[in-house]
Amino acid sequence: EVRTHTGARALVKHVHCTLSSTHPDAGRILLVRPWLTYEPLACTPSHEVWTRKGWTRADALRPGDYLGVPRRKFLGTRTTLALPVLVSKGRGLRPITGEVPLDREVGFAVGHYLAEGTVSCQSTAPYHPKHVTITHHVDEQAFADRTIAACRPWMTSARTTHKAGTLTGITTLCGASLAAWFLQEFGATETKRIPEWIFEAPAEFAEGVVLGYCAGDGSKTNDSHLTITSVRARLLSQCRAVLAAR
Repeated sequence: EVRTHTGARALVKHVHCTLSSTHPDAGRILLVRPWLTYEPLACTPSHEVWTRKGWTRADALRPGDYLGVPRRKFLGTRTTLALPVLVSKGRGLRPITGEVPLDREVGFAVGHYLAEGTVSCQSTAPYHPKHVTITHHVDEQAFADRTIAACRPWMTSARTTHKAGTLTGITTLCGASLAAWFLQEFGATETKRIPEWIFEAPAEFAEGVVLGYCAGDGSKTNDSHLTITSVRARLLSQCRAVLAAR
């Protein structure tokens, strides 16, 4: 399947390859990486790309050229997301089933998790996820409380502790199904991501994700600019795509 210009998915029925072994571009592939996307466009040198100056060969592109890239739309066709089904096994594991609504507050919790969260798993087989931990500054407890409120229907308990002698707060959301949901849909540590299906969700969910991420890893400069940071280049690129969507 591929995504069309309308945002809908369509099945690929035929693939035609006309590049023969004697073609000048045979065996030569360029990677074009636009600012708005993380994954590069792989194409032959003679492939033409739409730019501000019109159609331009890929091998004639230079850093700083403006390329035409699609602005995604939020379709609103997916309004809930099911919790993973867990087999109850292990001390303290209490699976919860149901659908999580993709609204603004759940989006905030997701963004906050992407910025500040981790998932802890059981120490023995089957190593099910058991809770979500949000590490934050003590002055940002209101953000942690907002995340707790958004996730309350799908967790068993929540608590906040403070590291002695530091300004660090640790908020823990207990619930195997909720932890598995975060891990499955949004990754952990180096695999954190904004999933592709966010463009099938309502715009308010995406707005919440951006707000939650800014609450954790955002900062406002003196000239009223908002900056978000991450050690994960892919995650920042995905944030840009969400912000550019309509």
